Amino acid sequence: MKISSYQLIVDLKNITQENLQSAENLLQKSDHELNYRTSQESWSALECFEHLNRYGNFYIPEIRRKIVSSRTSSNPFFMPGILGNYFAKSMLPNEKVNKMKTFKSMNPIHS
Repeated sequence: MKISSYQLIVDLKNITQENLQSAENLLQKSDHELNYRTSQESWSALECFEHLNRYGNFYIPEIRRKIVSSRTSSNPFFMPGILGNYFAKSMLPNEKVNKMKTFKSMNPIHS
């Protein structure tokens, strides 16, 4: 994957705005709806947010450190590399649900 750095930032800002709007819409839901699970093993909406918060507590400071210590590049394109591409694509939503295991410490079920 090769994308203009400017376009990547625009796309990420748009996705972030859409996600913020979706999160704002959840404020209209009842506690019962937000805690509802489709099965014993599935996560509720609130447990999904807890999972994201747990990973965010690790990744956000790490990303911030990398940004602060990075050197400015004159390359107008972002090229993530083979592994970066693989992991980024594996987390994108698609028609077929891509189930992944999480570390026990990051599993929010019943929290």
